[in-house]
Amino acid sequence: MSSNTNSNDDQLEYAIKNLECLHEWIGRYDNKLIIILGIDTAMLGALVSLVPPFQVWTPIMILLVIGTIIALGASFVFLYMGSYPRTSGPEKSLWYFESISKMKYSEYEKTYLTRTKNEHLIDVLKQCYRNSEILSLKFFYLKWAYIALLISVFTWVITIFLFKTIKTTI
Repeated sequence: MSSNTNSNDDQLEYAIKNLECLHEWIGRYDNKLIIILGIDTAMLGALVSLVPPFQVWTPIMILLVIGTIIALGASFVFLYMGSYPRTSGPEKSLWYFESISKMKYSEYEKTYLTRTKNEHLIDVLKQCYRNSEILSLKFFYLKWAYIALLISVFTWVITIFLFKTIKTTI
């Protein structure tokens, strides 16, 4: 006959595996952020490098440049918001660096050595929950950075085309 309840050891093992999985998602977020940041930066650099003298700009060029800069700027802001460190976490946690660093070593050692398995489990679960909240925000902002990048591609391509087709005599 099997039991529906896991032992405290099993629960702790599963919670630690969950926390490790959440840490992997943070790495996935960081990898995606780097790609979008690189694309945003390259697009902005290409745009700036091809800017013709202002005297030859048309009203449509001005609108396209403004649209491109706004969309790329939004993408940069969303990337920033997603990567901004969120360092609030569970108090007195032995799994969270900020909580540990606020303790004196003697307090950390005593807390660690006297902690029960159940207290340890609760601490890991709180850390999983907090990491999930942070990851949810990170991916929310990442999604909007992708959307802003996609919007900027349309105006950027047209702007680059117009900039390259202008004949300047200056």
